[in-house]
Amino acid sequence: MEEHLTCSVCEKSWTRTKARGRKPLVCPTCLSSGTTFIPRSISNSDSKTETKTTEPSKPTDLSVSKVHSMMHPRPVNYQDMLESTKKGSKWKCPGCGSILTMLVGITDTPTHRCTPNTVTVKIMERIS
Repeated sequence: MEEHLTCSVCEKSWTRTKARGRKPLVCPTCLSSGTTFIPRSISNSDSKTETKTTEPSKPTDLSVSKVHSMMHPRPVNYQDMLESTKKGSKWKCPGCGSILTMLVGITDTPTHRCTPNTVTVKIMERIS
């Protein structure tokens, strides 16, 4: 069975044998010539709106530390927590009673999963 397709580059129609999977967007002629598909915004010919071309924006200065700080912001009281735990601290899980001893200062409350399959994460309570 044949299917009729329209090329996205040259906009000519062509036929191919119907097959499973995604339909090709570019005809074999354009594909063999090395022409690549450039997506365009679809607009109605009836509307009088113009398609705007955007100039490529300048790359922003995104470093790994900036991305990490945006994804994992520090809590409000992180300086107080760091000061109070700089000589070490002990934490206990309220669910299973597991004890965690930290020998360094931390900036956020530790969390714990009682079993590896547990979906919920419990916030640990500070012992000392």
